[in-house]
Amino acid sequence: KFTAVSTDRSLLDFTGIAVIDDIQWISYYKLNHQIAVKVDWISDVLGTDFIEEMCHLIKSHERDAVSLIHFLTGNDTKTE
Repeated sequence: KFTAVSTDRSLLDFTGIAVIDDIQWISYYKLNHQIAVKVDWISDVLGTDFIEEMCHLIKSHERDAVSLIHFLTGNDTKTE
């Protein structure tokens, strides 16, 4: 799950969480650019490669959100 808050110029906030069986096991906050694993045993179960892949995926989604904002605002023909 991802939440992005932005203006027409920048991405103000971006958070992401991963949930397995209603357990939030990872979170990412743009403010400090850190990913926090919430459940200690999850790395033993899923493996560190999977967690690293999820970290790259979350950061990729943040970059995609920035690109989408630039695309949408760059094509905005309505002026205020």
